[in-house]
Amino acid sequence: MLRDSGASLVLSHPSYLDGVREAAAEAGMAPNRARAVGDHLVGHRSPWQGEAKAFPSEDDVYGVVYTSGTTGRPKASELVHRGTMHSAIAYIRLLGLTGEDRTAIVFPLFYVTGHIAQVAPMMLVGGASVPVPEVAPADFVRLLGERRITYLMVVPSLWPLLLRVPEFRWPDLAHVQVGAFGGSPVPISTVRALRERMPQLRLFDAYGLTETHSPATILLDHEFRRKPGSVGRPVPCAESRVVDDDGNDVAAGEPGELWLRGPMVTSGYFGDAEATAAAITDGWLHTGDCVRVDNEGYVYILDRKKDMIMRGGFKIYSVELEYVLVSHPDIAEAAVYGVPDSLAYEAVANHVVPASGHSIEPAEVKQWVASRMAGYAVPRYVRVVDAIPRNRTGKADKPALRHALLAELRARKASLGDA
Repeated sequence: MLRDSGASLVLSHPSYLDGVREAAAEAGMAPNRARAVGDHLVGHRSPWQGEAKAFPSEDDVYGVVYTSGTTGRPKASELVHRGTMHSAIAYIRLLGLTGEDRTAIVFPLFYVTGHIAQVAPMMLVGGASVPVPEVAPADFVRLLGERRITYLMVVPSLWPLLLRVPEFRWPDLAHVQVGAFGGSPVPISTVRALRERMPQLRLFDAYGLTETHSPATILLDHEFRRKPGSVGRPVPCAESRVVDDDGNDVAAGEPGELWLRGPMVTSGYFGDAEATAAAITDGWLHTGDCVRVDNEGYVYILDRKKDMIMRGGFKIYSVELEYVLVSHPDIAEAAVYGVPDSLAYEAVANHVVPASGHSIEPAEVKQWVASRMAGYAVPRYVRVVDAIPRNRTGKADKPALRHALLAELRARKASLGDA
């Protein structure tokens, strides 16, 4: 990334500095160009003097954020002032943020959620941001009280962990008013538990991409009961389309790829005109996400287009299946993916994490899916685990899960051959 971006200086927290310096050296940077962030900034404030500089244009690129790379090599999505300000204002207005709010940042600041969903809105309204380097549930709950945090933005998998902490409750944390999340389905049982333990907490499910400067759609608190499984409607000023493989609009309720256009869409990928042309057509961003949109404009995520499982000619959407799985009262988390199959092209596999204090057997998982979806969607491989590995942005690391399962299957086949 350092080589690709052409960076001339890299700043790091001291605890990561050795690794950063090694990466900088591999990228051809001079040793003194990788520094601890505090050492670099302290004592180097520029004086307010000299000629006034022109304000940047709202379309000027001020940075790049690399995509999570879940379906390929990460690309450097350009950040422009217009996109960041639009997204920050969308969060302020839709979540009702004010100068009295304080947010605890658990996301890395090199990710759009950390700095656009939290730091930027707090700067605009005059609130406060509290970085949290590591999240241990009991310590995090204690911090919520000590720092009087009012606004949370977390990965969905953190909610069940917080609910295991007895002190995560009203009225002890009555000041925690906003609970936003996104990236994967949240079990209905978890939403119900949050309503019971934290009745003052307003919930928001946000969907977005690095290429949209964070939010593209948001499901508001009062919409959860009426639109379960939806990620809401497009944020103000955003336009959306659902198209087939030829770019033609599909009817309401039909699956297709979500395209987005508006002030929040990136100007392109830094130094990669080919990738930009492939991803953006006349201002429309091809999200790569398969969705359906109902007749009221509410968006339902089905899958990443590249993650869609093809089984014997049938399309299986992993996110749709994950939502069915986490609707089981004994399942807290689920990750669905495809593995090669000699007869049907791909077979369905999934990992599930039992809810706290519960257990579940693979046969029960299959029966649950069979009673709610078509037979071809029933997973062949079910693994019940304590935790699902996640990447740096909190998404399930499906390539790692697939690799581990295939290694297990190869080992089993080899042992049977030896026998």
